[in-house]
Amino acid sequence: MDRSLQAEVGEASRDVQFLAKISHEIRTPLGAVLGFADLLSQEPASEEERRNFLAAIVRNGESVMRLVDDLLDYSRIEAKQFKLDHQTFSLRSLLQEIREDMELRAKEGGIILKVDELVDDVSLSSDSLRIKQILANLLGNAIKFTSQGSVRLRTQIVDNVAVGRFIKVIFLIEDTGIGLSHMEMHRLFHPFSQADTSTALRFGGTGLGLVISRELARLMGGDVRLLASQPQVGSVFEVSLVLERQTHS
Repeated sequence: MDRSLQAEVGEASRDVQFLAKISHEIRTPLGAVLGFADLLSQEPASEEERRNFLAAIVRNGESVMRLVDDLLDYSRIEAKQFKLDHQTFSLRSLLQEIREDMELRAKEGGIILKVDELVDDVSLSSDSLRIKQILANLLGNAIKFTSQGSVRLRTQIVDNVAVGRFIKVIFLIEDTGIGLSHMEMHRLFHPFSQADTSTALRFGGTGLGLVISRELARLMGGDVRLLASQPQVGSVFEVSLVLERQTHS
């Protein structure tokens, strides 16, 4: 088999894997939505059961929406058509919003979420919604893969690398989760893949969150890196961004 034909076969195989993965990730929550909707329409249920059914419908519907949003973001990034929406925001307020958004998920998983507060606030200009998306992806993964212990978000402002009005902001996401082996680390930032098959079967997910987060961070002059990980001990991820500091006269 010549190289061009091998390349075509490899590409076709990846396309089939992609379709199978996405189909599974869409069908699973959609099946739950339809199942609980059917229960609501046919079975006499108590008020508590109805609330639980509706909560499950909303939760699984939101899962489908997140997947669609990830696919749209990934396609824009791949097509080099992704644009950031710059606005002025308070870094301290953004961290407070992230903590509020993620606390319920952490409590449901039975773990402690720690978000270190800034000693001094700073006003920045960038796409705050996309920064929240990056942090939500990383924190969401940390919570999902941590069965006991804690997840912590720390923030560092590195003034000594300032260039003009721009400063470097570093977020560290630390967890006490399942961790990764050296071999598994190499697959982390591949789209539509997770550390291994058993992880994908147990936890689900497309693996797009990390890929999108890294590309968004790079659009902001930074990166997403895995600093350290050890099986059954935990992982530490670093998000670095170069952001414009706003000064008030």
